Amino acid sequence: MFMKTSLPLLASLLLSAAAGSLEAQAPAAGPISPERFGVRPARTCKVPMRDGVEIAVDVYLPETADPVPAILTQTPYDRASGAWTGRTPRFVKRGYAYVLSDVRGRYASGGDWDPFGAWHKTDGYDLVEWIAKQPWCSGTVGTLGLSYMGWTQWWTATQAPPSLKVIVPEVAPPDQFQNAPYQHGVGVSWAIDWASMMAGRRFQPIGPGPRYGFFAHRDEDMRTVPLVSLNGRRGSPKTEWFDRWIRDNLSTAPYWQGIAYQRPEDRAKVVVPSLNVTGWFDADYPGAPMNYLGMKRHGGSEAARRPALVIGPWSTSSTAAASFWASITVPRR
Repeated sequence: MFMKTSLPLLASLLLSAAAGSLEAQAPAAGPISPERFGVRPARTCKVPMRDGVEIAVDVYLPETADPVPAILTQTPYDRASGAWTGRTPRFVKRGYAYVLSDVRGRYASGGDWDPFGAWHKTDGYDLVEWIAKQPWCSGTVGTLGLSYMGWTQWWTATQAPPSLKVIVPEVAPPDQFQNAPYQHGVGVSWAIDWASMMAGRRFQPIGPGPRYGFFAHRDEDMRTVPLVSLNGRRGSPKTEWFDRWIRDNLSTAPYWQGIAYQRPEDRAKVVVPSLNVTGWFDADYPGAPMNYLGMKRHGGSEAARRPALVIGPWSTSSTAAASFWASITVPRR
């Protein structure tokens, strides 16, 4: 029966999901499930978290009466964006439910936005368990996504939701003092304009070009002190969390400790297998190999201590293409 599909097969489906992103010939990845189902129109739901805040999700379902495994992606970049919805049908047509959510405080989700608020961990847990209880879900949930969406997967996995069975973090950055917004304790320039771009509920454009115009002012912004005045100077909303980034500049601060996921005691709480994907030229490169080695040493189960890792000649803009290679590293069950 279809409902018995093992969710680790999710990794093999990434071959098909990213096939259009590469110009080179596809590797021989072995058998991949065929596209057997139509895709129902997306259903929008508001999912209550344990503190009452409602998270907005879009649910994409295959045309089948059977309960199916589900995939969750949590994004701060608009769940309705074609960047995420574009590859969703490739999974749904193969019999997976796909759930795209706006993270707390962004777009249609309630609550206050803080990129590194500790509640992102429990929100992920609550979303996984909500999905697992829906009549269209078989009770098996996996996660997928790149960059910030890789962070959300690790944060969720450290909470060990019972229905979570596998995670596929693509270029997940490491903890916040290893890569961004601090790299080995030094503030990185791209994280500064990212913070201004992300200061509100939606993107904060100030002009043409990368980072909604902020990139063009990066040199000037990094030279102008105090940095806490940046958002006001550029017209973005002032945020308490950006001030905290600058003032709480030690990794031992409670704010950073609350969202940390790479400590041995956090890794020991992760009990599911992980497929880590990154590119040599990606700004967030370090996270994947760090997580691969960390899980081998400290994972909370035998499955968690057998992670997979794919590294290729990719940059951030083409990292989704890295998933093209995923199926050659993950055993099929």
